[in-house]
Order: sequence, then C-alpha cells, then structure tokens
Amino acid sequence: MWISGVGSATQLHYDVKDNVLCQVEGKKRVRIWRRGVKGVVMYPDAHGRARKAQMSLDSAGLPPPSVDVVISGDVGVEIPAFCLHHAEVVEEVSVSINVFGESEVGGKAGRFLGGLGGVGEGTGGARDVVEALVGGR
Repeated sequence: MWISGVGSATQLHYDVKDNVLCQVEGKKRVRIWRRGVKGVVMYPDAHGRARKAQMSLDSAGLPPPSVDVVISGDVGVEIPAFCLHHAEVVEEVSVSINVFGESEVGGKAGRFLGGLGGVGEGTGGARDVVEALVGGR
C-alpha cells in the first residue's frame, strides 16, 4: 500500500513480476513503456538501486510511453513484468495498492539466469541476458 501526497513519484523503474496498480483514493498519473526500450541507463544488478533508471523522464532518447493515463479511485492498471514505468500523484492525497503476481517472462528469466552461475555485470551480465531474453516483447 502506498499513501502519499501531491508530487510524490517513483523513479523510472521496472519490476520482475507482473503488477496491478489499484488506485483507491486520489489521482495518479501512470506511464508505462514497452519491454526492451533502448538507451535507458539502469543501475547495475549489484547496486542498491537495481531495476531503477539513472535518468529522468525528460532525458533525451527516452521514447514516449506506450501508456500514459491518469487513474483515480477504484481503477487499476496492469504493468507487465520488465516494463519501465513511472507513477506520480497528481491530486492532494493518494492511496494505492500494488498486487504482484508471477510472470511468464520473469519465470523464464529466473530459470535461465539461475543456470548461468557466476556471470557478472559488464561481462554479459544478468541485465544484458534479460534484455536479450525479453527484447521487444
């Protein structure tokens, strides 16, 4: 559950599980990009901010989102695993709940990466493998 005020926002990031963001109170703008967006600089897998972008939404090279919607009370939006997304509160008080579930892509990536053993970032690391695995799907 997320309770926050106007202007509160997530950093551009992705999740490894499918996610349904349910807006209970207030309004939130949600932007979602397709999988495999090129040119986005992410923190390395071993970093405390792994899965988060090192760039802002207005950075050059970031394409327009595939979904750009404002959701309000009792409405939800599905965010597939490995899709970059950003959410920002656009009304005074926001209450939302995230419901995460297993994803087919996440399961495949986990099984594939689990069999690699010892491959590190920068040498064909996990992020490179996941990008190659999910590509533009």
